[in-house]
Amino acid sequence: MGQAAATSRLRPRPRRGAVLVLVAVLLIVLMAFLAFSIDLGYVAVAQAQLQTAADAGALAGARGLTNCCPSTALSEAQRAAQLNSVYHTAVSVDSSQDLVLGTWDSSSSTFTAVSAAQQSSANAIQVTCHLSSARGNALSLFFARALGVNTQDVTATAVAQSTHMQCGPFIGLDFVNISGGSYTDSYDSSSGSYSAHSAGQKGTVCSNATISLSGGLTVVHGDAHPGPGYSDTMTGGSSVTGSTAALTKAMVEPAVDPGDAATVNNNSHIPLSARGKQLLDSHGNFTLSGGDSVSLPPGTYYFATLTLSGGSPLTITGKTLIYVTGKVDTSGGSMDNTSQIPSNLQLYPMGTTCVLSGASQTYAVIYGPTADITRSGGTSDFFGTMVGKSLTLSGGGGLHADTAVSGVSGSSRKATLVQ
Repeated sequence: MGQAAATSRLRPRPRRGAVLVLVAVLLIVLMAFLAFSIDLGYVAVAQAQLQTAADAGALAGARGLTNCCPSTALSEAQRAAQLNSVYHTAVSVDSSQDLVLGTWDSSSSTFTAVSAAQQSSANAIQVTCHLSSARGNALSLFFARALGVNTQDVTATAVAQSTHMQCGPFIGLDFVNISGGSYTDSYDSSSGSYSAHSAGQKGTVCSNATISLSGGLTVVHGDAHPGPGYSDTMTGGSSVTGSTAALTKAMVEPAVDPGDAATVNNNSHIPLSARGKQLLDSHGNFTLSGGDSVSLPPGTYYFATLTLSGGSPLTITGKTLIYVTGKVDTSGGSMDNTSQIPSNLQLYPMGTTCVLSGASQTYAVIYGPTADITRSGGTSDFFGTMVGKSLTLSGGGGLHADTAVSGVSGSSRKATLVQ
């Protein structure tokens, strides 16, 4: 019995307190792993959403360089990025800090910012989106708060480039016919008005099929590239100053992308005509006729059809984009761009027919790869660029490619994410 008592005294007693400590430590470790896994996933999703915003802004900015100018690139980049959200919170983009114009070197995959004075040379834009404590919008965390980490900064950056794609400033995908003494050349509107004495040789004409030139004064001051397997047809003393080599690959021009112009536009701001008429009917048809006139405020417009007749002028005073889903016919009127800067009047015919007047000078960028574009009558000149399903140009006036419009100095451009 004495031995049993001794054995009992030597047996270790249960240490319940040590287990509690171990459980507490394990709970802390589990909380840490929980914070790591859940909050890490939360941050990863936020990063992806922020990257989407940056990508959208960069692509929109590059398209702005394509269609117009640095100011449009910056404003479009900011607008597109801010249309996105992170966990239902709108992305905020500071135009002075988050948007940078520059040049992209594809050989070294390097983006180099340019100064304000050099922005006209930019071919790319960098967009950076922030969620940060410094801006007061850092991403709030959940379980990591138990470890004293309340927020996480997140940054996303994208670079998009405006790259050369089109063959030249005057394109008729199915064919190009130039006659009646019409001729092409080039100038730079950013350097001043057109002068015949200093006109350039970049009035290039391209097609996926035939290019037909007729008439003794019909001259292409630039190249005339027909489609693969085709050749130029020149009669009546017409000529081409540059190359007439056929393209090695057919051109593909993307359809007009009006974005949200169908619902977000300035149609409601169209004033009454000089004779007090409503010019846009309930079906979206814009009609100006009978010697009437109107000055269209700068903005974006979306029409079903556009008709100018009876010697009626439609005046443009600033940056104006016009999308037309159906027929465009200005043969009996005129589109007067008082700024004489072609990119300030951008006409996008999305239907199959676009008939332009040759009776007055026209400064415009016309892009309608589904439309047969016809310009005839008169001897007045056209300044800008023109892309259609086909081009039929006659009447003796000059067709002056504006190299200040992105891509005219050899081709037009598309937007591509590069970083």
